Amino acid sequence: GPFRSLSYDLALYRTDVTNEIIPYQGGRFYLTAGRVRRAGAELGMSVHASGGFLLRTAFTWSRNTYQTYVVDSVHYGVPGASADYSGKDVVGVPGFVYSASLGWSPERVRPLTVRLSVQGMSRFFADDANSVTVPGYGIVNLTVGLDEQMALARGVGVRGFVTINNLTDRRYTASAFLNPAIVSGEAVAFEPGLPRHLVVSVEIGRR
Repeated sequence: GPFRSLSYDLALYRTDVTNEIIPYQGGRFYLTAGRVRRAGAELGMSVHASGGFLLRTAFTWSRNTYQTYVVDSVHYGVPGASADYSGKDVVGVPGFVYSASLGWSPERVRPLTVRLSVQGMSRFFADDANSVTVPGYGIVNLTVGLDEQMALARGVGVRGFVTINNLTDRRYTASAFLNPAIVSGEAVAFEPGLPRHLVVSVEIGRR
């Protein structure tokens, strides 16, 4: 048949966390949330198909919310002030994270492998108030490599890979400071992802 093997892992979870630690001002100090609920599902799958194809995927969906969370003047600097963020999304956690790769290594070209992969996540919030949104992204990577040692000389073998990350040269936000500092009315939160770049790895050793 077209499939040589298929394997998968599925996990469902739900947890309640009391006094979850929350970073503020880029991690300068921390507060604790009253109670947080995390629920989600994770699926990983690997498919070996005829013709030397290998598909690997990993998906995570989650819902993370503050069940009870009142923050006081430690954050706002106003004596007696407080804000109730109960029901808001937990800071810094995307609802969906994914990765998938398709590799091709037919018998006639082994150990050479060509692998195309995608990875990304949905948007998330950088602050407890859910007013600073970090946009989601998806990037594509391409790898050509040797999965096993190939003879270079008598008793000496070589293996390695060449990868082009962010193949389409997409501009995206890779990460963000959580509950960031505000400068001139703007949240200093966003850290850009790398543009298209090349990674080369070569390993030479005894066979």
